[in-house]
Amino acid sequence: MRMLGLLTLYRPHISGLTAAAANSLETFAAHGHRVTVLSSRFDSTLAEDETLEGVRVHRVDAPWRLYGAPVMRGYRSALRALVRDADVVRLRLPATPIELLAAAWECRRAGVPLLLDHSCDPCLPGGALARVAESGLLLCQSIAARTARAITVATEDYADHSRFLRRLRTPRFIVPHAVRVPLPRPDRVARLRKLYAPNGEKLIGIAARRSAEKGLETLAAALPRVRHRFPDARVLHAGPPEGFGSRGWRQRIQAKIASLGEAWCSLGVLQPDLSAFFAACDVLVVPSLTRLESFGLVQVEAMLCGTPVVASDLPGVRVPVQHTGMGLLAPPGDASALANAVIEVLTHRERFLRPRSAIESEFSSEAHYTAYQRVLDYVGIHD
Repeated sequence: MRMLGLLTLYRPHISGLTAAAANSLETFAAHGHRVTVLSSRFDSTLAEDETLEGVRVHRVDAPWRLYGAPVMRGYRSALRALVRDADVVRLRLPATPIELLAAAWECRRAGVPLLLDHSCDPCLPGGALARVAESGLLLCQSIAARTARAITVATEDYADHSRFLRRLRTPRFIVPHAVRVPLPRPDRVARLRKLYAPNGEKLIGIAARRSAEKGLETLAAALPRVRHRFPDARVLHAGPPEGFGSRGWRQRIQAKIASLGEAWCSLGVLQPDLSAFFAACDVLVVPSLTRLESFGLVQVEAMLCGTPVVASDLPGVRVPVQHTGMGLLAPPGDASALANAVIEVLTHRERFLRPRSAIESEFSSEAHYTAYQRVLDYVGIHD
């Protein structure tokens, strides 16, 4: 099978959306399918064509940005050539209007099935102008959905609360994320523990970029309460140092983190292998605030490394904890409740531990591949 994946940003870009898409496409490549990706050359140092983990990646220049998303030059002509050589096209949402309309047109023109992989609803920062832009984006997504043969979403929970998915007539399939994380290397775990918890300090992990919707300020506000119970507890923050959000928000979060001193350690980017980081932490926190977070892939990665989780009680995000029992939930933005949940997990950690096999039975690349095969069978694409 020849599969073409379309998404605005692909590896080496770091985000949960990128990781979810790449994990899926790499899983199909590992099963012997020919997989190609069309994406933006968001960094001028990136190659226009290369192969990553069995996936051929073709990038087009993106000299401009709109609301942080690359605007690609020559996208439609590149897409037209690639669609002619594909058996099925998968478009990852959210996408830019150019990607949405071009994919719908070219797939209909070539008679190639279009599938939409829905990650999250659009939620643009700003006021009235951003709401107008969101409405326009939703309209473009609806146009693409009329052409699409099917749409996939990772959880029924998020689908039921999505303002976009609820109004669609396009056939919908639940396809759990492909989660690919290696077993943690004991020597690397020991090295991190020796460096950041030499005396058995409690390590609270968070793996996220500095972005307003990620809830870093909620965790920062909860930390003093946690440290009242565990005085040496500290946060280990893995993620890009640059921030996304208003200038005022960036200044506030930077000042808040700085005020915590050694209780908050920013480690920067640890990809591609975060497994030692997850295993070194006593708990991972996913304190997200908005519908831009629809799952939180890092929490399943942490569970597979033996680390329990405290996550926000948001649609989709709460599903891994609910299904596995490997952690607790807290209302989004509630620092006091977040602190209490973290304290509970740290105090009774053994109660929340589950074997890796139990997590893999629901969240793994093989579970994803099997579920996605049902979608392909539905649209008439077979091995």
